[in-house]
Amino acid sequence: MEHSRAFTLENGGKNCCFDSHRRFLPSDHAFRKNKKAFLKAKVETDGPPTTMTPDLVWERVRDSPMATENPRLLKL
Repeated sequence: MEHSRAFTLENGGKNCCFDSHRRFLPSDHAFRKNKKAFLKAKVETDGPPTTMTPDLVWERVRDSPMATENPRLLKL
């Protein structure tokens, strides 16, 4: 979430996370240094985001309303 590299497309206004996949490659991979073949024309130096533990995920969502608590969903 906070480590997302999503951006909004200029013409369509949609969210996109294209060209964010190189950060998951090994740090010495050739694609990390390849500027010509990728959209943002830069060298990728960041690593992948840290993996969230199940406990951390629960801490983030436990106060969110459940689908069964939403009256609009119950009428379907």
